[in-house]
Amino acid sequence: MEKFKQKKLLVAFCDLTNYAKMSRKIDETEVFMYLSNMYEVIGEIIESSCGQIIKFIGDAVLITFEEKDIDKGIIALKKLKTEIDLYNKKINIESQLIIKVHYGQVVAGMIGTNNNIYWC
Repeated sequence: MEKFKQKKLLVAFCDLTNYAKMSRKIDETEVFMYLSNMYEVIGEIIESSCGQIIKFIGDAVLITFEEKDIDKGIIALKKLKTEIDLYNKKINIESQLIIKVHYGQVVAGMIGTNNNIYWC
């Protein structure tokens, strides 16, 4: 499991403000449907812009873009913020998508135990 690559990536971490508060106010099935809809929007925008979704973690998502796709990545992340924020406003949820971005050298490869392997 020691195979890895060093490469430059645009790495983005996105998550919602007030998610915990909102999720306590609505039914569990509504939370599930909300996240499902949000994941679909994220997938459509990011994957159509050459990005890779590394992992969803509740209301958060970890995303990468290859060095050659940085411009597409920035445009996609701006579109993602706009669409999620507008969707939340439309359904009366007081929440905004916060996006934190870093560009630089990373070490990427398989990591974990035999039963729990992650790409990072």
